[in-house]
Amino acid sequence: GGFEYVVELPDSAPTTTNHKHYAAIVRDKFIARTTLEAVAGLRDQCLGDTGDVIELVNGVVASLNAVLELGTIAGGLSIENASDGLLDDVAAVYRGDAAPSMRTGFADLDRFIALKGGDVCVVAARPGTGKTGFALSLALHWANQFKRDGDKQVVIFSLEMPAKQLVARLCSDVGQIPGEAFRQRPMSHDEFDRFTDATNEVRALPIRIFDKAGMTIQEMRSQVAAAHRKAPVGVVIIDYVQLVRNDEKGLSKIDRIGEASKGTKAIAKDLDVPCVLLAQVNRDGGKRKGKLQMEDLKGSGEIEEDADEIILMNRPGQHDDDEAPGRVVMVVAKNRHGPTGSSELHFDMKYSRFEVAR
Repeated sequence: GGFEYVVELPDSAPTTTNHKHYAAIVRDKFIARTTLEAVAGLRDQCLGDTGDVIELVNGVVASLNAVLELGTIAGGLSIENASDGLLDDVAAVYRGDAAPSMRTGFADLDRFIALKGGDVCVVAARPGTGKTGFALSLALHWANQFKRDGDKQVVIFSLEMPAKQLVARLCSDVGQIPGEAFRQRPMSHDEFDRFTDATNEVRALPIRIFDKAGMTIQEMRSQVAAAHRKAPVGVVIIDYVQLVRNDEKGLSKIDRIGEASKGTKAIAKDLDVPCVLLAQVNRDGGKRKGKLQMEDLKGSGEIEEDADEIILMNRPGQHDDDEAPGRVVMVVAKNRHGPTGSSELHFDMKYSRFEVAR
């Protein structure tokens, strides 16, 4: 370049005026390089067959999320934009284009429970009380609503019961077919006809079931997001929180439950869907004349903190022969958006369905 090149250098040197532009270039190159390294690492591990591929992918996703957080420019919503969003929601309800919230379908319980996107409703009960049956009654009610409106779907994570058993329970409810007819004896001709009709009705409902045992909350989040890309997810049901897997070392059982609870809240908030999270209460809980309390929840500290609503289910007939076997008391012990109180339902164990109290 010679003397002339040296003379021109001060004019071509970068100045602090463009420092944000150059910083953005450095940031973007860092993100690109780290992404390539993570993907290359995943490729090597997959080719090497070194473990569960789903866990490998979840690990890479977590790494990439961490990288994105480093490169994220602070955002958020101004109060003006947040107000616009609220105005849109309220106006849609005012015009009749949207419901104000999701209701359970049980009028007495609906005095307390009104679910919206971002809410986590915990339904806690002792083993054998009927929490899965109650969740399926909710799923059936909401799926019929979504089918009528033609826009959303119900997503169920069944960590304990296979999908076929859930479908059998739904068919038992819809077709009024005794549960014993699915296990203990052949169906009668009339029952089989009703079963065929019920199956056709259930098959047409917008319900997606994931029945893989021991799913992590990260897997669930990925599946909800993937399902949402196909059709909007209207509600997520998880059965039940104590069965959510967490492979992080050094965590106690209560810590794992707490992480699952927080992960469920993140799904509800980030994807703007209500989540119904079932929880199993200690067997000792409920021996106090059938009354459950918050501390009866396993890991109740975390669950109580994350939940918007907590419903404690109690079936007095489980431990009191003088009580009607199907009577279920639903205690709304926590409600961020409304009153607390109790409601009664009837659990028809023959058909595995919940009904208005008789």
